[in-house]
Amino acid sequence: MSQKIIYLLQLLICLVGVPTVFTKECYQCNNPANCVSPSVIQCDQSAANRTRDELKLYFLNVPDIVSSNYMCLRTNSTQSNGISTEIRGCIYDETKACNLTLNTAGSHWSRSNCFYCSTNLCNSAPNIAGYRSSVAIIALSVASLLLTNVPGC
Repeated sequence: MSQKIIYLLQLLICLVGVPTVFTKECYQCNNPANCVSPSVIQCDQSAANRTRDELKLYFLNVPDIVSSNYMCLRTNSTQSNGISTEIRGCIYDETKACNLTLNTAGSHWSRSNCFYCSTNLCNSAPNIAGYRSSVAIIALSVASLLLTNVPGC
């Protein structure tokens, strides 16, 4: 491989990797029906505020904070009559959504699971998020090894 091709491959890897560092992407939906095929959004203040407003429908004392640091959230809650809700989206990193208290006044809600995470699209089903992260790490590792083991570099 010529030095020019190696340089172009390194540049391509950088260009593909850099946007994911600066732009967080999360799945977004607000009920079990539309969470079957959630949309992908880029985190910004508007997206985090939408998720915060959804949280306020079910949780007490959701903080009205603003930050430039985002995380992805997935939380599920169920009523005793079987009705459930699911919220996925971007949140401000200081929201600490999994520590919020459910607003159970007259509705008997209970939280079945909640997590937030900091990698792109990590708020899908847990097994899918882990699989995607593993594939990305393996692919980048192989590309790095291929580029560093070329004679003349």
